[in-house]
Amino acid sequence: VFLDLEGRYGQRTLDPADRQAASNLYDTNNRTDVAALYVSPWYEQRFGDAAEASLRYTFARTDYRNTDDTESDFVDVEDSDSNRIDASLGSARSDGWTWRADYLFNQVSFDEADTYKYQRAGAEVGVPLSSRTHFLVGAGVESNPQEDRSDDSMDESWWNVGVRMEPTSRQTFEFRTGDRYFGESYELHWRREGSLALLSIDYSEEPSTSALLEFDDSTVTPDGVYGFDRIDTDVFLRKYVVGSVSWAMPKSDWAVTFYRDERDYDGRQPDEQVSRDDEEILGATARWLWRAGARTSLETDVRWESQDLTEGDADQGWFRFSIIRDISPTLEARLEARRLLRNSEAIEDYRDNSGLVGLRWYL
Repeated sequence: VFLDLEGRYGQRTLDPADRQAASNLYDTNNRTDVAALYVSPWYEQRFGDAAEASLRYTFARTDYRNTDDTESDFVDVEDSDSNRIDASLGSARSDGWTWRADYLFNQVSFDEADTYKYQRAGAEVGVPLSSRTHFLVGAGVESNPQEDRSDDSMDESWWNVGVRMEPTSRQTFEFRTGDRYFGESYELHWRREGSLALLSIDYSEEPSTSALLEFDDSTVTPDGVYGFDRIDTDVFLRKYVVGSVSWAMPKSDWAVTFYRDERDYDGRQPDEQVSRDDEEILGATARWLWRAGARTSLETDVRWESQDLTEGDADQGWFRFSIIRDISPTLEARLEARRLLRNSEAIEDYRDNSGLVGLRWYL
């Protein structure tokens, strides 16, 4: 039995269409403190070459504090408790015929909003086309949060077909297409690892809430209080693609990432008075780290994002340049310059220039 633990305390932007800042120097009236806890015990068991099983339970608590009084109609800040169960049983070997059965249960309870529940169960068979290629066929049942966010009855069927390839020990590719409760569905995962570089692309379609994204490692987020997620209790279908390329050299590290986050809010409850359009965010980030000396580094971060939100379209950019000096293995001094710019249909355009001198301590 293994146990994953994580706790964090920080700040979040309430509404991505409203004012944002790259630091705490400005009062934007669009922030909240958030305390979050993640506890996840899990177990794996292998039955020789016949099968392997895994079971994971996850509890997450999100507690919002010192929330600003925002005038947005599309923000609903409520604390939440999340419970999730993942279970799977499948073949232990990747060659020859393969099989897998999976089960997922997700529940998010809010202070006042209706509880969100979702279940999915199914099985998949892999038919070998060659020693490193399989044709995949999967089917099962799932609930439909678009019809009722609190009803987790698995009344909808799903199916997909696809392919899984492992051309080399350093490259994997999976693609599936089929039908789910929302219509046509797609899934893609590609990863290629070299001696110095790593390339990856992932695309998924899943129902979600803002509380479930708090510990989602796939989401691209910047440092500090400048954030892009909207905090509310809505349930949405999230179609998310992220691709990245990174490489490490003796004196420098590089990383470039692009992403597209589409959210379909057809799962609104009938008693909700405010209508929200589907939203889409396109973005890209770039990071460069140069080790100028044994204890001194230079770091540059650049981010651009285009938002298609209910309140209107917006474009924003963020730039940070840092000089870092290692004082000890766990302590560093930082000198930073930051610039944020935003052009928006919802509010007036603005620019934010700031600097930082500080210490960062790593546990």
